[in-house]
Amino acid sequence: MSVQVVLTLTADNDFTAALRQGDGRVVPIKPPRSWRPLIERWALGRTPDVRITARERQVLTCLVNGQSYKQIGFELGISIDTVRAYVKTLYRKLDVNCVAEAVSRALRTGLVD
Repeated sequence: MSVQVVLTLTADNDFTAALRQGDGRVVPIKPPRSWRPLIERWALGRTPDVRITARERQVLTCLVNGQSYKQIGFELGISIDTVRAYVKTLYRKLDVNCVAEAVSRALRTGLVD
């Protein structure tokens, strides 16, 4: 028997889920309260409450513009190692693993224009 979990957002912003069982039956459930932040984040496709410094925003803007670490360092007057440190911090804050994900998240969430 297979089980599929289906999460839905109702009109009143209450989160509900249903277990779709192998026999076709749907059993509604309410996810635990601890799931809410994860579900909101996933459903909205954004990272809520991301706070980045002005310098991190400058580095992120340069990444969005397709600049290399060397170009970013030259433009901002910082070393490549400092650029790497800022990028590492941005990855952690944005919960991403690569530049492409960081750029995507930044554009989706409005962190940069």
